[in-house]
Amino acid sequence: MSLHTIYGEPESPRERCDYAPEDFRRWIDWAKKLGIGLDYNPTFFAHPMMKGGFSLASPDKAVRDYWVKVGIGSREIAAAFGRELGTPAWNDLWVPDGMKDLPANRLLYREYLRGRSTAFMKKPFDAGELVDVVEEALRHRYRELYRRIARLLPRLCAETQPRRLHGHRPLSPHGVRRR
Repeated sequence: MSLHTIYGEPESPRERCDYAPEDFRRWIDWAKKLGIGLDYNPTFFAHPMMKGGFSLASPDKAVRDYWVKVGIGSREIAAAFGRELGTPAWNDLWVPDGMKDLPANRLLYREYLRGRSTAFMKKPFDAGELVDVVEEALRHRYRELYRRIARLLPRLCAETQPRRLHGHRPLSPHGVRRR
């Protein structure tokens, strides 16, 4: 079961960057009763500090620092899930930053992002408690890659005859070298 930060239940209202494991106490107790683990997602979206479509790659240092603090807290929360439930919790980092329609200055935003996404991963955690994972957010690039491959596929499929390449024997359909 994967929880986003927005599912936290703090006793009193607080900023997302100030959430702690106790804000998920009811979820932890519920998971214990069911004998299941919990994963976590720091929810880097749907918040006023998501400015101009950016969080960790924002040109505004205060915005970047806010989201680094969210990231640090997310690892603490996920590690607490793993520790209390006896199974590693995946901390699923998804950074939705980007300008899909205006990619003219990719380097500037990559420079803002460089180091920020790992700034909150400095503290080591036991692998039995926490596994950091990164969810790809640029699916449009993969769709474009798929389109390119689909255009090349008929030509690639036409070349079905086994042939020697630089003295090497081709692989069989099962990945075994032919004799």
